[in-house]
Amino acid sequence: MTTSFINTLKYQLVIICLLVGNFVFGGEISGIILNTYQAPVKDAVIKIDGTDITVKTNKFGEFVFNNLKAGSHLIVIKHSKYQAFLKPVNLKNDSSSEKIEVYLFDKNIDLDIINIVEESPIGTGQDVTQDIITIDKTKLEIKLDPAKSPSIKLDRGIIAPISIMEYDGAGLQIGIGGRGLNPKRTAHFNTRQNGYDISADALGYPETYYTPPAEAISKISIIRGAASLQFGPQFGGMIDFRLKDGPQDPNKKIEFTTSNKYGSYNQFHSFNSFATKTKKLKTYSFYHLKTGDGWRDNSKYTSHTGYIGLDYMPKDGFNIKLQLTHHQYVAQQAGGLTDKQFDLNPQVSFRERNWFNVNWNIAALILNYNFSKDFWINSKFFGVHASRNSVGFIQPSTLSDPGEERTLITGQFQNIGNETRVIKRYQYNKEKNAVFIA
Repeated sequence: MTTSFINTLKYQLVIICLLVGNFVFGGEISGIILNTYQAPVKDAVIKIDGTDITVKTNKFGEFVFNNLKAGSHLIVIKHSKYQAFLKPVNLKNDSSSEKIEVYLFDKNIDLDIINIVEESPIGTGQDVTQDIITIDKTKLEIKLDPAKSPSIKLDRGIIAPISIMEYDGAGLQIGIGGRGLNPKRTAHFNTRQNGYDISADALGYPETYYTPPAEAISKISIIRGAASLQFGPQFGGMIDFRLKDGPQDPNKKIEFTTSNKYGSYNQFHSFNSFATKTKKLKTYSFYHLKTGDGWRDNSKYTSHTGYIGLDYMPKDGFNIKLQLTHHQYVAQQAGGLTDKQFDLNPQVSFRERNWFNVNWNIAALILNYNFSKDFWINSKFFGVHASRNSVGFIQPSTLSDPGEERTLITGQFQNIGNETRVIKRYQYNKEKNAVFIA
């Protein structure tokens, strides 16, 4: 062989080795995509951000990127049924190999249309309703569109203008807090249903263990400031859940609705309502069932809520309302984790003997009589007969459950109340005013 031919062959071999080396020895990122049930996610679209490199997962949820350069790569994972996920992966050199495991969460269920109307009371008798006198400048009314069904997440997504703290994934109890106030069980708000108190004890223990389901609510009124003092001394103000009182379609005399929803972790919510209307009587009743296993281990729950309301008008201007509410749930409590345990796996639970139970019963009789359009009397008689109980091993999370006797904490609540308001509107110097006795 000639020297020139040998040199040419060497150059060709060097070029081939460089090409093959780049192809074979490039960095690799592989992995598996699962859902929260640990089932593989097929056809998830995975892209390296900033490039056109895209692959899809196979039926086993697996994927692989080859021939990648060293450095940091942002992996973008998308699927029509799940929330998008971003995962940074660093390849130390061109021959590095990294394997990742990613869990995708179901897409959020958006609330349907909610109309929010903000009013600024004048304070001269024009903002006076059947049982509320608003003389403060801060009032918020949230009206729910009766044609739409709110999401499975319930009220905490509705009252976003204040602040919400989530205790669980099922909306078993709501937490609302104003600026600087603890939202735990809405303790700093006077919480009402149809104008009467539903908390454990409005003055001594104002925590709320019961909240009506969003599907049954027609309007939510929030009053803060001086005007809220007519309902109680809570710093946050007053929040009132007004329930539906008859068929939402004015052309119907009988109306039945049902809403059944399924979610991850065996979540099932069933809401069923029945309403009637005659010339003198309107009725509205519902039953709401919630069950699920919870996102964390040892977090299953079962909740039952029932309500019946009768609105009888024996004559024009005179209303008699009778309302009964029952709410009961049993929830398993997963127990706390240390910071290290939470970092390793926030879903894990090392305690399975912790339980929480609520039994809430509310009765109300409401009378309203209009002497004229500017003079009326409203009187509410209401009572709460309720309990909340917990049992479990409640020592610090650094201690393991020895399986011995647990701590039992019980609470019994029996409240009876009456609120009567006599309201008279009048006009003075061409301005509307109101005087009331409460």
